[in-house]
Amino acid sequence: MVRNSERSKLVQSALRRPVKAARTKSDIVRVLAAVGGLAKKDVQKVFEVLSELIAMDLGKKGPGLFTLPGLMKITRVH
Repeated sequence: MVRNSERSKLVQSALRRPVKAARTKSDIVRVLAAVGGLAKKDVQKVFEVLSELIAMDLGKKGPGLFTLPGLMKITRVH
């Protein structure tokens, strides 16, 4: 776990600096875990479940649309 002062520094450095290259999955997991006060394993599990939801919704039997309100919308193209 990261202490509040360390979390604050991580948030400032990760969220306020310009990004020069695409973030890796590990970068995203590390930042979300630190900012949210969660274990990295917990954040990874959220990503796994989110991936499964997207696959189901965009699959042949799904609606062809996945929306994470306020963040993103993914549409299956035929």
